[in-house]
Order: sequence, then C-alpha cells, then structure tokens
Amino acid sequence: MVIIFDTLGTLFSFKSIRNECRMQGIPEETAEVWLSAMSQTSMAATLYGRYIPLDDAAEASLNRIIEAKGMPGTAVIPLLNALHTAKPQENARECLRTLRTDGHRLVILANSSIQAAYSLLEKAGFTYLFDHIFSCDAVTACKPHPAPYRMAVDRMGTAPADACLVSVYGWEVMGADTVGLNTIWVAEIEKRWPFPGHPPGIAVANLSDVPGALARQLTAAIR
Repeated sequence: MVIIFDTLGTLFSFKSIRNECRMQGIPEETAEVWLSAMSQTSMAATLYGRYIPLDDAAEASLNRIIEAKGMPGTAVIPLLNALHTAKPQENARECLRTLRTDGHRLVILANSSIQAAYSLLEKAGFTYLFDHIFSCDAVTACKPHPAPYRMAVDRMGTAPADACLVSVYGWEVMGADTVGLNTIWVAEIEKRWPFPGHPPGIAVANLSDVPGALARQLTAAIR
C-alpha cells in the first residue's frame, strides 16, 4: 500500500518553533496561532481560485501576527528559520521503519515546496525511507483540495483504495477521504475529532500505533 504523510505536525514537531518563540521573548502559543494562520491563508486562497505557496503564506501570516500583537519584528527571521528546521516527532522514525519493513511505499504530500520538505527529511535522516516527495505546488491548490491527493496517487500509479493518508489534521483526513483514500487520523494534537460524527477511517493516539492499526485493517479486509 502507498502511505501518504504530511510533514509539519504529523512527522515533524512544533517544539522548535515554540522554543524559538520563547527565545525571542514572545508567548509560546504564538507558534500554534501562526501555523493555523498560514494554513488558513493558503486554504482561503485555494477557495477563491488563487494559489499562494506555503512559504509565502507563512511569511505573510507571521508578519501580520507580529504587527497585530506588537511583538518585535526581529523575531520574524528566526521563527521562519525554526519552521524549516523542525525536528521529527519522537516516534516518527519507528513508525516509518516499521511501515517500510511491512512492505509499504511511503510518500510525502506537502503543502510546502518539495525543497522545504526534502530539507526536513534530510536533516532527520529520513530520505531513504521515502519513495517520493510531492508538493501542492504541482497542482497549484493546497490541501485539503482534492487535486493534491489525486495527483499523489496518480503519480504513484495506484488507485485511491490502495493508498492511505496519515495525518494529525482532521481537515486533511476529510480531504483524502473525499477522493477515496483510506485514512488514519493521529489524535496527538487535536485530541478530539474536529468534525461532527466520527473519523471516516482509523483513529490512533500517536504515530507508534499506525503500523499495527494498518496491519489489522488489511488483515480484516482479506478475510
């Protein structure tokens, strides 16, 4: 099966951004506010028919927050650097290695550029674990628009039913489900499913649970 991962939040932690906020003398929760704002900017642009690359959305939203909150402008560059040097989640390596050992093909589908995603994987020593890196830049529409998910499965030469998205974001899970992908929602960040009803696929507590949950689902499917 093709397993599709997001980068920031899912495989990579926000801790370095929170730490940089603290070092710059601004509230740590600014990290989450910023990350939410950059996603909102990218998604809104896709909805009104324009594409804004995530790097541009990140800088624009950070500058807005810094100015609106009266924070020091000198924090902008260090925080942007922290975004591009995020460290992996503690259980990410174990999860990825187990999935590879189980015979799955792993890919990244990022709202960021391919270069930014590759840089994170390279610094973490994860590049050898992945078959491909895909970016929403290729379809000029950010997730959860259906186009990025369709592009990923098409380029991997597989049907949506033979692919699975893993993400900590409910909105991303819903986007993937819309085009027929299997999904695994990792509840580590949102804790509670953010939409009415229940997650459309599997829900797990953290990345360590992903390989086992997927194996059980595949075993049940062939019985």
